[in-house]
Parts: sequence; C-alpha cells; structure tokens
Amino acid sequence: MDKIKIPAISGAPQDTDAFFARSSNVIELILAIVGIVAVFIVMYNGLMIIIGGSDPKKIEKHIHGLIWAMVGIAVVLLSYALVNFVLGALTGTA
Repeated sequence: MDKIKIPAISGAPQDTDAFFARSSNVIELILAIVGIVAVFIVMYNGLMIIIGGSDPKKIEKHIHGLIWAMVGIAVVLLSYALVNFVLGALTGTA
C-alpha cells in the first residue's frame, strides 16, 4: 500500500506516519487522563456511599455518580479501541 503524501507549505511532501504517531500519542494521553479522573470519581463516590450513613438522598446521589463514572470508564475504553482501530486502518498497521 502506497503512503499518502501531504505537501508541506514549502511544497516538499511529508510522510503521514509522523502525524498519525503524534495524533495517537496525544489522543492516548487525553484518554489516560480522563480514565484516571474517572477512577478517582469512582473511589470518591464509593467512599461517600460508605460514609453517607443513613441519609438516603446522599447515598442515592453518590450511587448515580458511581454509575456515571463507570459509564465514563466504559466510554474511555471503547474510545481507546476505536482510535487504535481507525489509526491502524489509516496507517496500514491493523
């Protein structure tokens, strides 16, 4: 498969592999940060459920927070898989 050439401003063609490598690194960094934040949100809400005592409104609030944090983690994992699939298909490494 031939590589796609993107002309630079000066007119010299540039390789797209460097662009896709940088893009992949940036996207993976963002997904890692979001995943770490989601894990801390899960830990916070779990702790608040334990500490919540007998107030059902607080417990319900933190259970919903826990559920949404788990949904966030699932979205991050699916996004990571999708990004790797798309970049692999574009660069021919899939």
